[in-house]
Amino acid sequence: MDEGQVVYSFRRNQDEEVRFTVRAYKQRGYLDIRIWFQPSDGGEYRPARKGITLGLEHLLELKKGLEQAGKAAVEMPLHKASNSVK
Repeated sequence: MDEGQVVYSFRRNQDEEVRFTVRAYKQRGYLDIRIWFQPSDGGEYRPARKGITLGLEHLLELKKGLEQAGKAAVEMPLHKASNSVK
């Protein structure tokens, strides 16, 4: 499997980030969404086991699911006060 290309990332907390990486393996495309952490020794970020890898043919369904999750999150009483999820 190739190293892939990080197409998006965001900080989860001080020591972790979530990376979206597109890569190829055996002539097939994949999206890897994984938590990366910085070791306590301050070294380079490393991938955690926590994550998901999907074939690129599932991207449309993933997008639909994220849109539905976003709509549901906005309706939660916890988020109504802050409007942090849009």
